[in-house]
Amino acid sequence: MDISTFAVASATLVLMTLIFWYDRYKPSKLKLEKPELFAFSKSASDSLIYLRLPLIFSTTGAKKILVENCQVNFPDVMTFNPPLAWEAITNRLIPTSHDSRDAPTPFMIQGRQSKQIFAEFQGIGIDILSGNGWYRTQVLIQSNGKKEWKVVCDFDLDLSQVIKPGYFTYRNTTSKPN
Repeated sequence: MDISTFAVASATLVLMTLIFWYDRYKPSKLKLEKPELFAFSKSASDSLIYLRLPLIFSTTGAKKILVENCQVNFPDVMTFNPPLAWEAITNRLIPTSHDSRDAPTPFMIQGRQSKQIFAEFQGIGIDILSGNGWYRTQVLIQSNGKKEWKVVCDFDLDLSQVIKPGYFTYRNTTSKPN
């Protein structure tokens, strides 16, 4: 066996080992797409806000990810208020009297797959009640047994169109005007 045959065989073995590792063991990262729609309600009497988002989670690697908890934060305005807590998983985005609500239970996302949930968040939003507009919004999660919160999506939420009381669905425009 000459040196070139040995080099080709060794390179092939190394390449196949890397491909196998990438396919089976590459750690996953969790991605969350920016929601294009949302449902929002605010209560002037007790300062509560309700936000329902269609969340589409996807993983980039082979390993599954367990999403244990989720919350929404408005970092630029809610400096004295806690983030909105994950209150329920619903069966639809548009709030109706026929909604099926379930507790916010952990869920698993298999490797290289996606999962959609309709998550409802609730909290005190005194700063948001003072005026409508664009708000920088972060979706944070706790996953795989870790206690720290990790930002998985950072986007602008268009609350300028929220002009009537009640729980209504709105389209989140593509980008914040300058």
